[in-house]
Amino acid sequence: MKNKYRKIRIGLAVFFFACINLFFIGTFHIFGWTVQMQFIPAVLKSSIVMIVFVFLLTFLFGRIYCSVICPLGVMQDCFIWLSRRVNKRKKYNYSNPKNILRYSLLLFFIVAFFLGGTWLAAIIEPYSIYSRFFTNLFKPVLSVVNNFIVPLSDKLEWYFFVREDIFMQSVMALVLSIVFFIIIGLMAYKWGRTWCNTICPVGSFLGFIGKYSCVKITIDANKCNHCLACGRKCKASCINSKEQKIDYSRCVDCFDCIDACKQHALSWIPIWTGKNKYVVKNTKADFLHITADSVSQENVDESRRHFLVTAVLATVGTQTAIADKKINTVVASVLHKQPIKRKFPILPPGANSLKQFQQLCVSCHLCINKCPNNVLRPATIEYGLAGLMQPMVEYDRGSCDINCNICSEVCPTGAIHSLSLKEKKKTQIGYAVYTPKNCLVLTDNINCGNCVRHCPVNAISMVDWDDDHMVPMVNVEKCIGCGSCEYHCPAKPFSAIHVEGYDIQKKILK
Repeated sequence: MKNKYRKIRIGLAVFFFACINLFFIGTFHIFGWTVQMQFIPAVLKSSIVMIVFVFLLTFLFGRIYCSVICPLGVMQDCFIWLSRRVNKRKKYNYSNPKNILRYSLLLFFIVAFFLGGTWLAAIIEPYSIYSRFFTNLFKPVLSVVNNFIVPLSDKLEWYFFVREDIFMQSVMALVLSIVFFIIIGLMAYKWGRTWCNTICPVGSFLGFIGKYSCVKITIDANKCNHCLACGRKCKASCINSKEQKIDYSRCVDCFDCIDACKQHALSWIPIWTGKNKYVVKNTKADFLHITADSVSQENVDESRRHFLVTAVLATVGTQTAIADKKINTVVASVLHKQPIKRKFPILPPGANSLKQFQQLCVSCHLCINKCPNNVLRPATIEYGLAGLMQPMVEYDRGSCDINCNICSEVCPTGAIHSLSLKEKKKTQIGYAVYTPKNCLVLTDNINCGNCVRHCPVNAISMVDWDDDHMVPMVNVEKCIGCGSCEYHCPAKPFSAIHVEGYDIQKKILK
């Protein structure tokens, strides 16, 4: 059957895409292997098995990874499918590869990682982009739907659905996600896989290997009648129908061209069969049948460069995010209380050190998505420019549960090392600091001790401040920085006790 490869490819892509999204939703943990198969996380985690698997897959069959395993690639195919449904006569044109731009971005990506600019590299890393889409755009929408269903499920006594809190993780992360979603979506809708073949560093790297793949889509020059149907169907714009050539560095093995060819001139075969025949030069007579519509096709090469608007819009997003930081100061000036200003941000438990964390974290926000207590948040300027959008700990919506190690279990790159619950309970991510100016014991003359009651490791005790007041005292050697004291402190809007982070996390020895 002529289109069997295309059907198999679509079936596998739907399967992988469904599995990774079910894992992101949070209920189906058995699909975590789909994240481990992502190429850049596997490289950062030094997962030799997955790296070799992707290499072999690409060397044998071409860029199957981009069409089946990469969630951003499959998302683009959804936009392409939509564009074809809206415009039944949707056609693509062959375009020359932008090799200088492609490999310059790939070099920039590699250098950024080696020099510690992981956040810059993560901006165009495909898995991280899609994961941020899900965390900042898709999950809030799903939460709204979930909360709408909850009352109905309760009436039916089916308690599978539980009400979820909906809040904005970060203005900057939201703005960047919206900007990239619009840009990548529009590029796919209008020009197919241009993002994958021009900007994506993984696509450029695998494309270099794909040029030498063992099994390729080939054109039989004896059967081809130059109808251009394959080139018009190619969403990667890599088929030069006039010269009967295919740019294998950009081909993502979608097999749409095979399905479009009515002459059976295209096939997916091993290169050693000897059936790969090309016509390098063609006479004008060979193309007399080309319609006027084909000749007048719009040249979209220049339009595709509009992706540069990303940099401008991302800058706007950063500026809007920084504005968030001024809110606490304004409120504090009105209430005459001291706002919390951490001298050092709190790293997720298992991050070990800021330097190591920033080198490995690709800002995919999977740990933020999975955190059941909502204590992880994308950073803006807390880590400095090198840590833009990387997760940090905040305790305004919860505390870090001493019996939870989910973030260390789901991190695909090893930026957050896997911790057992026993290790988690002995990991010191910070230490509590008492601020008398905010404490209700002193400002409102009441007895409190809430921080003492909620400390899970008994690191806080009440001591005499004067003859009439007792205030908390922190044993730094026992404190693990879980933030339970900060979260449960009744002093509002600024807690009387807060957690300061460590640049290198410590361990309780006893």
